[in-house]
Amino acid sequence: MIVVRIIGGLGNQLFQYATARALADACGEELYLDCRGFAGYDLRNFTLGRFNIRARIADETVQRRFPEWQRRVGRRLPFREGRLGSWLFEKHLMFYPDLMARGGDLFLDGYFQWERYFLGREDAIRADLTLRGELPPSVREMEMQIRSAPALAIHVRRGDYVANAVNQRMFGSCSPDYYRHALAHVREQVGPVRLFIFSDDQAFARTLFADQPDAVFIDGSHDDPADDMYLMSCCDHHIIANSSFSWWGAWLGRAPGQVVVAPEPWFDWPAFAGVELAAEGWHRITKS
Repeated sequence: MIVVRIIGGLGNQLFQYATARALADACGEELYLDCRGFAGYDLRNFTLGRFNIRARIADETVQRRFPEWQRRVGRRLPFREGRLGSWLFEKHLMFYPDLMARGGDLFLDGYFQWERYFLGREDAIRADLTLRGELPPSVREMEMQIRSAPALAIHVRRGDYVANAVNQRMFGSCSPDYYRHALAHVREQVGPVRLFIFSDDQAFARTLFADQPDAVFIDGSHDDPADDMYLMSCCDHHIIANSSFSWWGAWLGRAPGQVVVAPEPWFDWPAFAGVELAAEGWHRITKS
């Protein structure tokens, strides 16, 4: 079996799922999602249930094979062999090139934010990450607007990137110049587009794009962000923030001739120097 610890926001959860799903498919193992981390975790909710994922929630029988105390001890080493299974603890978001060669009973603990883990399995992952059930009427109405003309999704991520000092040092935030240069690049490549602005700071976003009279501003949903990501994926082109949320909004949207602009560096934290998450073929612009 492959067990992956699910934690963080929707974008992080999707990276964890996609990597573990690709590994489980590669080695013919069952995939289990360990959601114990959400007990007492108030920042985000488990959201993968909105999607047509191929995985089971780890029950107590599975959890007992990978107890929490062993996880805390094992984080001292990237890879740990246990009596009932093995553990892989991601260190500093590093890429593990031999991960897809592993099999057997394995517990994955990390964010695994590298497209390389699931290259070659994109169609299966995208099929898994379609939404279950009917969308709310308001989402369908906005989807119709997006599909009525060439649409550009722009994600302005602030929130804890600005309010939390640690996150500010780790990520930094994309500057107004980044968005101006990115918008100019998209228009140069594809011509006129209608802007759909996704942000957790609408006041800032409206000021930033005050000179764009036809822009549509979409409030992000903290409780159910899957609808917002779906709308983002419906757009033809994307300007993303250094955020796994808009990374997935762009990756799931595969319109013909899609142009995606991503910021660099992704992280400001020295320990993560060299970790650039932009997918293959995306255009990079400095975020400062």
